[in-house]
Amino acid sequence: MSVTVVLDGAGLHAWAGRRPPRQLLAVMEVLRRAGTGRVLVPSVATVEALTGDARDAAVNRVLKQVDVEEHLPLTHTRAAALTPR
Repeated sequence: MSVTVVLDGAGLHAWAGRRPPRQLLAVMEVLRRAGTGRVLVPSVATVEALTGDARDAAVNRVLKQVDVEEHLPLTHTRAAALTPR
């Protein structure tokens, strides 16, 4: 099974701040254990999470670990919209 997690700016910021929602932690644990799947961040979501100063260090560390997508297909965005928050 392959799982794709799409993070918005708030999700990216929460992950960087080590306080992600429980559902995200559960999905990330499944991904880690299975060794499959990926985490996507639409490039536009970085605008919400970055400040342009030294406070960006934690977010920048996370961005090195995920796939930043400049063009996210509509099918991915629709699937992400269906995910319970």
